[in-house]
Amino acid sequence: MGKLAGACFLCLAAYSQPSMAASDEVSIVEELCSESMPETEAECHEYLGTLQEKQQRSVDESMALAVGYLILEEGAEGPGESDSLFSLVEHYYLEALDKDPKNSGALYGLIFLADLSDEFSMLRALLSEHPSYAPALHHMSRRIYRLDDKIQQETAISIVENGYELSEGNDKWVTAGYLYRALQRVGDDARTSRFRARVLHDMGIVIIADERVDVEDNMRRACTYYAMILDAAEICFRTLVDLHAA
Repeated sequence: MGKLAGACFLCLAAYSQPSMAASDEVSIVEELCSESMPETEAECHEYLGTLQEKQQRSVDESMALAVGYLILEEGAEGPGESDSLFSLVEHYYLEALDKDPKNSGALYGLIFLADLSDEFSMLRALLSEHPSYAPALHHMSRRIYRLDDKIQQETAISIVENGYELSEGNDKWVTAGYLYRALQRVGDDARTSRFRARVLHDMGIVIIADERVDVEDNMRRACTYYAMILDAAEICFRTLVDLHAA
């Protein structure tokens, strides 16, 4: 297995589920084992030990152990201790998958532990089960321009486009931003332009204003963070000018 750099980056992704909050067990581990709370380190180890001693663990308990050891790896002293903790993380992700083979948090956590050569196939498998799982969609988007195989690259773009269609709320717009930047880096200007126009339309933003446009409404939509990711600053500025002139 490949090793993580900065494992605590994963702490949220490690247990996130589509449209679900972290379990009580994971929330407890995150609080007790956080590097910012050194005074609770003893309680962290005690709680993890209690979970380990159980003969039968729930999926949430297995995930809590994985997250706890991910956090502890940040403070590992030397490669030996680090490797030992990563082995525990992998063990408890796999234990969670034994009970819930489609668990998105465990599948995603294992992707970060995998060798880079396995990353694309593992992301593809995860997104076939959870096509709108935001962390994996964003991860796939960041890898698109690095894929030398054009067929893999096209497959990755299609997977993220499909995920965008299925996503809701802010996840939808964040995923759009990731894919927009990925298409820019690939250098497909025509496709990038078409995707941008499509997303701005989905946001309800009018690109070419006319007398029928509600200028104030267009400004509220175009001047958001999510629209700015799609280079909508010019639209935002134009609507501000139009509103001032009205």
